[in-house]
Amino acid sequence: MEALGSPQVGGYIQNVLIAVAESPALQKCTPVSIIGAALRAATMRLSCDPFSGHAYLVPYKDKAILIVGWKGIYHLAIRTGKYRFLNLSTIYDGQTVEEDQMTGIHHIGGQFKSKKPVGYLLYFQLISGFEKTFYMDVNDCIDHGKKYSKSFYKEDSLWQKDPEKMYQKTVVRMGITRWGYLEPADQAGLASLEDEDDQDHPAFILPAQVIDPGPEQPPEPDPEPELTDEQALKQLGFVD
Repeated sequence: MEALGSPQVGGYIQNVLIAVAESPALQKCTPVSIIGAALRAATMRLSCDPFSGHAYLVPYKDKAILIVGWKGIYHLAIRTGKYRFLNLSTIYDGQTVEEDQMTGIHHIGGQFKSKKPVGYLLYFQLISGFEKTFYMDVNDCIDHGKKYSKSFYKEDSLWQKDPEKMYQKTVVRMGITRWGYLEPADQAGLASLEDEDDQDHPAFILPAQVIDPGPEQPPEPDPEPELTDEQALKQLGFVD
């Protein structure tokens, strides 16, 4: 637990124990997988306490995997010190979202009818002044999950147990990863997680993962056949 620093170790271990104690399914997972998932959260300094919403230990078959929630990604972004504003808004039934074609910024309109969520809108502004909005409606989030999540249809998947968290997480992650800023180590940590995150989606391929092959090299010549001892001596002038 050196990743956390000694003052935080006790509380962090307690959060992991609470998460496991409150989940019979996690108790059936291998201890090694639980520790591994918890350590991955520790390297990104995210809490595994389910009430924090930062990260979740989720059973997948007989293993525990780590899923970073939207609040965890939000926390990673704020921690960079690069953001002046960062906010996720829930769009409810009756409200509309329109994009300004000149600026690319979305605006909320319409009349609120009910508390039924129909979409999620991310807004951020960097200290540099750059600002961006990113919007997905609920159907877009569902389609995205079906296409990229390995366990979308599993009963114990967060997509089935608590879909709103996954909708929010999808919007925050895609918006920040495409347009915002995360520390390289944190972004690499997100990309490496073997969970429901969209790690195979083009939006989450890190620049460091793209290898420039450089200029095309000419093919190497075929190796010359080995000479017999007699041929070698002849070339050296020892044999007439």
